[in-house]
Formats: sequence, structure tokens, C-alpha cells
Amino acid sequence: LEVRAIRRQKELAGIGIAPGVDDVMVQIRERDRRDEEREASPLKPAAGAVVVDTSRMGIRDVVSELFETISPRVREMQESELYETRFKD
Repeated sequence: LEVRAIRRQKELAGIGIAPGVDDVMVQIRERDRRDEEREASPLKPAAGAVVVDTSRMGIRDVVSELFETISPRVREMQESELYETRFKD
């Protein structure tokens, strides 16, 4: 949360608005709560989703982490599709 608040504070400073990090964290917490509790399309990970916390990662680390996470799943899907194609009735 703190990383998100610092990033948001920098964005706001870029347009001439300068709230404190604590104020931004309160706003983010409130927005997250509203998004998670709303009736229509609440914000939450899909069933089976893998959540990767990228808040303290650089872009190269993010890409590497995502690649390592999805590669085995992609292989499993491909193998499953190959199996279904070869042994289909």
C-alpha cells in the first residue's frame, strides 16, 4: 500500500497537487474497500489466479517473474491440447 501511495503522490505532484503519503494511503484504502465490496463486478482475483506483488520490482524482474509463473501453465495447456488432438474420437 505504501508503495502505491508514494507512486500516486508523485503522479499528483506532477500536476501540482501535493497531498501527504498518509492522506493518499487513506484514499487508496477507501477506494480498494469500495471496489472490493461493490455488488457489480467486485474487485477480486479470479478463481485460480496467481497474484504477483510487483510493487518493489523493476520491469525486468516483473517480466521474469511472470514468465517463470506462466511458462509451466502454458506447457501444460499445450500438452493437454496435443493429447486431445491426437486421441480424439
